[in-house]
Amino acid sequence: MQPPYIDTGTPFGVRVLTLTVLYVAFSIWVKYVIGRSPVGFQRLILSIPVFVVSIASPWLFNSNDELLTRISCAFIFSWLCTSKVLAFCLGRAPLREGMTAPQIAAVMILPVFPKPPERAKTGPVGRLHDTAGTGWVLAGRWMGKVVVLGLIAYIALTYGDSLPQVLRHYMHIMGLYSFVGFLMDGPAALAVEALELPLVPTFDEPWKSCSLADFWGRRWNITTSSVLRVLLYDCIVDGALINPRRSSTAEPVGPPAKTPATPAAQDAAPEGQQSGGKQQQQRQQQGAGAVAGRGTKPSMFRRQLGLHATFLASGLIHEYILWTVSGTGKWGWRWCLFFYMQAPLMTAEAYLGRLMRRAGLHAPLLLRIALTHAVIERMSGPLFFVPVERDTDLAARVIRATTANYLALLEPLGPLLGPLAAQVGQQLGPLLTAASAPFKA
Repeated sequence: MQPPYIDTGTPFGVRVLTLTVLYVAFSIWVKYVIGRSPVGFQRLILSIPVFVVSIASPWLFNSNDELLTRISCAFIFSWLCTSKVLAFCLGRAPLREGMTAPQIAAVMILPVFPKPPERAKTGPVGRLHDTAGTGWVLAGRWMGKVVVLGLIAYIALTYGDSLPQVLRHYMHIMGLYSFVGFLMDGPAALAVEALELPLVPTFDEPWKSCSLADFWGRRWNITTSSVLRVLLYDCIVDGALINPRRSSTAEPVGPPAKTPATPAAQDAAPEGQQSGGKQQQQRQQQGAGAVAGRGTKPSMFRRQLGLHATFLASGLIHEYILWTVSGTGKWGWRWCLFFYMQAPLMTAEAYLGRLMRRAGLHAPLLLRIALTHAVIERMSGPLFFVPVERDTDLAARVIRATTANYLALLEPLGPLLGPLAAQVGQQLGPLLTAASAPFKA
């Protein structure tokens, strides 16, 4: 079955502007109507218009000359925005009643995740307590990823067919990293500077990952993993759909308050001397968690169930997005298996790590990084890249679309860049034409 496409007959800019206006209106609806309703079923009913528009938004753009916009809408609106509003209906992050309407609009429209209030650490929290940095830092990262994305597109279009498979896969991974970072870091810089909205990091040097848990939980696409964590993992380990700590969501959102004592100074103090500071604060947090129903550490069964459910959901969502943007109309299984397999592998990894620590063994950092890369590459070849390289031409079409956008950007800059813009256009123009032949499965 082919994914839907709604041909409105309106120009591209009008459709983008219409979606923007709709989500600004939705932010007011979320702030003053949904946010003032009881959490649970009533909020879900009131959120139906947001869910419908978010799921249908990529259908307004075709899979050919509007491919990048269709992908972006499927990722930002169909996945992230729907999940954020659904979590808000359950009293969970990232949306909070204390946010202003512009802050809510930014969180719904942009692929960002605001830093939630501190909570009792009764289980793993990933990067939810970390901060992405200032707006200028994020803007610098965004510019860097724009440059890297352009270089990757040029190399892929010019030399991609002659590269060894492993290098081609790494090139695609870096391209995906740059493209998703392009979607995240630029908007994040605006959100931080204009709205004083502290955010969790987007990426954190994923090539340095020393384990699968480090890669998926702390370094790769942290915004998406945070959304999955609060909506699926936390619900399971809490044993409740409604957030037991939801009273904190009414607090206003802004820059973190400055405290006289830094965490580093508290951590450096001997354990017995922290009773008046950090340990007292931890006891207060744990007491609040006990009142809210999270006073004890969740069982191993719940944590494993949460882990497996999270990666299974991630696989199904990725499979849906692939079906939506590939243009083939075929529903596959490889992406779903690729993401779900991370859960049992991470469980085995953690068990092996405990055995090694008990035996007094410690693998060197470089070896752990190399093993992590090897495992991900071994799985991604047949499960992640085959659907976009062999079963469909999605990877090639994304590269062509990205390169075409760069050429369109260089065209008005021709008088400034001089011969460089003309040379790039002469080299890539014929390649884009040759690569535009219809794909045959």
